[in-house]
Amino acid sequence: RPGLAGHFRGITVRNCDLGSSGVVDFGGGPRTNKVDTPVSYYFHDTTVPGTMTRVASVRINSVTNDAAYRSVDGWTGPEARAMSIQELPFPDLLEPVDDLPPSTLVTSIESRGMTRTVRGVSHDNGEVRSVTVNGIPARIVAQHAGVADWVITLELPSDGHLVALSTDVAGNRELTPQAVDVPDNN
Repeated sequence: RPGLAGHFRGITVRNCDLGSSGVVDFGGGPRTNKVDTPVSYYFHDTTVPGTMTRVASVRINSVTNDAAYRSVDGWTGPEARAMSIQELPFPDLLEPVDDLPPSTLVTSIESRGMTRTVRGVSHDNGEVRSVTVNGIPARIVAQHAGVADWVITLELPSDGHLVALSTDVAGNRELTPQAVDVPDNN
């Protein structure tokens, strides 16, 4: 079963008196002598620039039995040992994915004969790409901090039913568009 790992880079320790504990140690607090899931810590360009150091608990058999693991003054405490290893690539950090769809609200409908000017807002955790009303593109008139103000003028459909829907730049399409029934004033 593979162990867990932590990768660190850019660490600087200054004016620090840690006594015998060192920067990395696994002691302190209640624990058992059993290590179910070993954790190794990889320090890129630390403790010596241009090198990579693996630090692990002395409770891991492979650490205890490998002479390459050693104590490093001021760095490893009594429960930890370190060894220089071949460079491993620093893991890719998480890349957030926008998978949340936007939402839309019709704020006003103005009648002029059989045409209606529909205004509204759409909100997203990113940026709103487009808004449609009954499949016709609305014009986004302002957009800031995930809120888009939009407007459209269109003929009132015979059933008086308008559906406003938005899509964000990540391609997420609104799941519950706002539907509004508009009475025919003529």
